[in-house]
Parts: sequence; C-alpha cells; structure tokens
Amino acid sequence: MSILVAALATGNQHPYLGAFILIGLGSLLFLGGFQSYRKYRVLADTPRAHVRSMPMGLVHLRGKATGEPLISPLTGTRCFAYVCNIQSYVKTRSGGKTKWEWQTVSGDDDIKPFYLDDGTGRVRVIPIQPEVANLDLARTFHCEIGKDGRFRSVQPTPGFTAPTEQAVWDYIHGAHSRKLLERVFEMQGERGKKMKAVMETTMKVLGGAQKAASLVPMLEISWSSNAGNLRVIEQCFLAESDCVVVGTCAENPDARSEEDRTLICQGENEKTFIISTRTEVQLGRSMRLQSLVMFLLAVALIVGGFALALHGGGLL
Repeated sequence: MSILVAALATGNQHPYLGAFILIGLGSLLFLGGFQSYRKYRVLADTPRAHVRSMPMGLVHLRGKATGEPLISPLTGTRCFAYVCNIQSYVKTRSGGKTKWEWQTVSGDDDIKPFYLDDGTGRVRVIPIQPEVANLDLARTFHCEIGKDGRFRSVQPTPGFTAPTEQAVWDYIHGAHSRKLLERVFEMQGERGKKMKAVMETTMKVLGGAQKAASLVPMLEISWSSNAGNLRVIEQCFLAESDCVVVGTCAENPDARSEEDRTLICQGENEKTFIISTRTEVQLGRSMRLQSLVMFLLAVALIVGGFALALHGGGLL
C-alpha cells in the first residue's frame, strides 16, 4: 500500500515514472496470481496417493505429521516449525501523512523435517520456508508487554501453556538470538564447534557473558511512545497435525533404513510444494480467491499506469 501511494504521488510530478511503477507493480501481481492459480491446478489435478504405493515425481498425500518435534521457545509447544515475531509500534510517513503501525523488529524461527503417516506407511518430508511451502501456522500466544516487563494484554490460545512475564522479557532481550546462534554453530559442524569455542574463550577473557553482551548487544529494541509497548506473537505448525502435502517424491541419497528410501521435497523442475493443515476443498478455495484478487488488482494497476502515461502525454 505504501508503494502504491508513493507511485501515485510520483505520478503527479513525473507521470511517465509513475506510470512505469504502476505497470511494474501490476505485472508482479499478475505473475503472483498466475503462480497461485497454477498451484491450485496442480493440487486439483494430482490424485491423492498412499505412501505405500506412491510413485516417484509429483505426489499428493494426506496424513499426520509425526516424528521428533521441535519445542517452541515461548509456549513449549511440540511442533515442526515455529515463527516468533517481536513487533514495535512505530511512526511512519507515506504520502505526506504520518501514522502509527506495528512493525516486526526482531524474532526467531525454525523448521524441521517430519514424517507424514497416512496409515499405509510413512515418508520423510523436507519442508522449506513457511511462506514458500504454503505452511499453515497456528497462533499459540500473543501479548503486549511494556518496558517495565509487565503484560499490558495477554491472549493465550486455549490448550497451550502461556509463558510468564519473565520468560517473554528474557526472550525479547536476547534469549532467542542466543538460540539462533547455537543453531548456526550446529549447522556449521566441526567448523561451528571451533567458532563456538573461540567465542566462549573470548567471553571468558572479557570477564563473562554479561560483559560481552554489553559490548556486542544481541538485540536492539526501539521502544515507541505507545506506552513503551512491544507485541510478541508465536505461531507453530503443530506436531500430530493432519495435513495435506503436495511435493516431489525423490530418492533419499542418505537413506539409513528401508523407511527412508524416499522423501518428499521441492522438486528441481516442478517447484510446487504445499504443506497445509486445511482440507483440499478449503485450500483450493483460498488459492482461487487469492489468484482472482491478484488478477483484478493487476489489471487495475496496469490500466491505471497506461492512463497516467496517456494523460502525461496529453492524449487523455
């Protein structure tokens, strides 16, 4: 929306530049709508298979997400993916107007492979970023907290254990950053172990973790004038969820058992990859609606861009 307002403001002084921006935005929206509709067609045209008899290549499965899960940082929920966002109420300017809005200033996320069990067998699923895989995340916690460390409002989701004020406060001030750093070291293997050892030695030389943290802050939060509040939101892809998976069945080069001979991932040629806790009907309806809205907005922006260009040239 801010980009659109800026494009219209630019069009008043530089009509051809404004027209170019509008047409460019419209083209991007059209491509996005086409991709969403294509995913819908792939979902609709790919028959549901069973793990026991699934073919190689593009497959459509439904089952339960099982395996050794992650533990979410705030509510301790068993999950295979989580996203935690820390948001601040900040002042923004667009089109000469000032407004306040929530913006994400920090956070943490993690995602882990899981097994899809449909009763006939189970297969390993290698997920990618939630937004790329259409991964549905359930909100498990939401709160606003002040700079005094006290909750201003708390909206725990029924069935999940809400964290304490101290736990949220610690998370805001760096606990999540340290967890992220530990994960980076782990991914680096032997090199990561050496990096971690060097960091720990450096911290000892400087006189402890507290002094090191004061020299290199893990997180800088800009408190706003909205009573100094921050908003913290946790969302998870829950373990044991019933889900739809559409992806590419491929051979597992690192198979260690008969069960791991194949895996589901994003293919090199067929990029469609969907993991959703919604039914096929709900998912298809959402994709069709999304593509329709994007197509309509794209047409409106492209027509507006051409109209602006014609007006600038004195032809309209």
